[in-house]
Amino acid sequence: YCRTNIYYFSLYFYQFSYHKIPKKMKKKILYIINDLDFFISHRLPIAIKAKNAGNQIYISSSPVSKNLNLIKRYNFRFLPIPITRSKKNIFLEIILFFSILRVIFKVQPDIIQLITIKPLIYGGIISRFMNIKLTIFTIAGLGYVYNNENYILKSIVLKLLRFSINQPKALIIMQNPSDKIYLKKEKVITNQRIIFTKGSGINLKEYTFKKNNTKSNIIVTLASRMIEEKGVFEFVKASQQIFEYNSKIKFLLIGKHDPESPSHIPLEILKSFNDKKKYPNLQWIGYKKNIIKYIKSSSIIVLPSYHEGVPKILLEAAACGKPIIASNIG
Repeated sequence: YCRTNIYYFSLYFYQFSYHKIPKKMKKKILYIINDLDFFISHRLPIAIKAKNAGNQIYISSSPVSKNLNLIKRYNFRFLPIPITRSKKNIFLEIILFFSILRVIFKVQPDIIQLITIKPLIYGGIISRFMNIKLTIFTIAGLGYVYNNENYILKSIVLKLLRFSINQPKALIIMQNPSDKIYLKKEKVITNQRIIFTKGSGINLKEYTFKKNNTKSNIIVTLASRMIEEKGVFEFVKASQQIFEYNSKIKFLLIGKHDPESPSHIPLEILKSFNDKKKYPNLQWIGYKKNIIKYIKSSSIIVLPSYHEGVPKILLEAAACGKPIIASNIG
């Protein structure tokens, strides 16, 4: 615990003394997000397009990622912040708030795009009191907050979000109407500008149609982060029920162990899914970079999740012409 606090405290001072910010640029666009890997998988093409248009791109996120070199390859300026998704330590949250404050103060961005809940709240509160030309609140899905059974925590988060978003220079990007209905009901959003997008989008040159081969083995695949609300346990239970009906149908779980998520599935349980005595037709293979290969070799893509924006995996599956089974949610 002490070592963790010391690490974040030292990172707080280190990050701002190291980076010198260039002064003359067309526009400075700052992305703040809790997970750099999520930014790369869902937002990277947008940042590249903005950079190609002559803008200076800054990305502020946790430095705990194997993809930092990819950010440097595109000459984006990376500013580390001590952000986590799972910890609820008030000391660390205060450090995070002032870390984001210093990043914004140092960069002096023309546009801020805030993605995921902590940046939405902290970045939004800070931007209210600074002369930012445009603050973009990206709500791809309400996630853990929506399903959180802790009423007090949920109430605090919604109040902070309401204060954060309620500003004249705000633009809200959402992916489905049900999130809007919920946030309006909770009075988080009122008359702000809202744009709906059909998910984060995919590159149709990469995800191409492939006809299903019904003569080969049937493979049913769930690809997502290994957290409870993605319906992983429902998928596992289905594999056991199907095995009694047809033992040749294979079930494949693809996705990384995500210990930072409050609803993560412990690594021991994920490894146990490969126990052939217990789960004879099931396999967990972890995170795979080349997901296209696995989608095309699958017969059906399944996503029994509890809440979503517009799931990228379903866009990818549809582009490849795969049948989809998914939850009846927003």
